Amino acid sequence: MSSEKEYSVGLKLIVKSDTKESEILKFLGIVNEYLEKVELNEGGFLWSVDSGIEQSGSLDEHLSALSLKLGKNLKAVQIKPVFLEKIYLSVGVFYKTYTCTTLLPPESLVKLYSLFPYMEVEICSYPTSDEEG
Repeated sequence: MSSEKEYSVGLKLIVKSDTKESEILKFLGIVNEYLEKVELNEGGFLWSVDSGIEQSGSLDEHLSALSLKLGKNLKAVQIKPVFLEKIYLSVGVFYKTYTCTTLLPPESLVKLYSLFPYMEVEICSYPTSDEEG
């Protein structure tokens, strides 16, 4: 860990179990190479799109990269589709200091919120040390 903080950023969607991948791709305006899927124990699926940036990248770089991946083919606010249970921006913060404060730059969130105004934000902080890598 070279800096005081590192990040992992992605957009997560919890959808109904009968949702087709093509519906997710159309909704997000992306190609399937960006999409990952995990079956949930309580039913349904968790689909995710990662920023694709190394953890050492700044939070702004992660958010900008994610925004560039999403919505390339979308022109307007997306109405929440019936298959979508929840959509949220997941921000993982890895830090080696005693405490951690993270500010989300509003200018980096504007495009994501303009596409998905019902999106929630989840921030998870993970203490680490230099020995952990």
